[in-house]
Amino acid sequence: MTYFTKGNVIFLICTIAATLIVIGAIGCFVQPKTSYDALANCENSAKSDDFYYFSYYEPNIPLESYMIHYTQIELNIPKNVFEDSMKQKTARVGGTWYDTPIHLIDPDNPYVQQIASQLKELSEGWTDIDRATLILNFVQTAISYQSDPVLFGMDEFWTTPTETLYLHRGDCEDQAILLCSLYAALGYNWLMLTYPGHISVGLDLNGTLYYCEPTYETIHDMVKDGLENSNGIPVIHTDKNVSIVGNWYLLLASYR
Repeated sequence: MTYFTKGNVIFLICTIAATLIVIGAIGCFVQPKTSYDALANCENSAKSDDFYYFSYYEPNIPLESYMIHYTQIELNIPKNVFEDSMKQKTARVGGTWYDTPIHLIDPDNPYVQQIASQLKELSEGWTDIDRATLILNFVQTAISYQSDPVLFGMDEFWTTPTETLYLHRGDCEDQAILLCSLYAALGYNWLMLTYPGHISVGLDLNGTLYYCEPTYETIHDMVKDGLENSNGIPVIHTDKNVSIVGNWYLLLASYR
């Protein structure tokens, strides 16, 4: 029988703490070059206007009568706000111990709040499913897909909702962060889905799961019970299941 003395317990705690520090430090060193490099690479990439053009289907009409509606939302994000956001110290790329950017989901972001408010007004009287589809259609058609190597000059770079909106573009995880932020702002139970080489979004509506793919550049509906698809079987993340090691990684990244 093995007995644990006070000294053994202290040694074990110190060993675990040291291991977490080393893991977090390694994670910090594999961050992208710097946020300043990403900013310099994308400084001429923003669209020249403050309008977000998007399309959607009007619900509650016969299928054969479906018409695509085109509309716009005006949103002004000052350049200095975008630049300050890009320079903030936070995890911008994942690693072995933290591979999903749920820390950047921000329903309280003022620009997310403005868009959420206008989408809510537009969908007054709609069902929860129809409003959720409208939000998905907004991200699909107002935000263009652009890979990180082209946009930021590096293999991976996670962006905040402010940055994605300012640039009018982003890759799968950037669009997923924005979509989850909008869903959270309007009280939906979002799920961030990690597939091999891809990040997407799920929605839990009263216990029914929907797959919401934001990277389409044309309007697509949510897919009921479709989390397992051609991308594979996802790992499901929420804001409640960040591991201790993951939180340590984020803490160290904020001081990098």
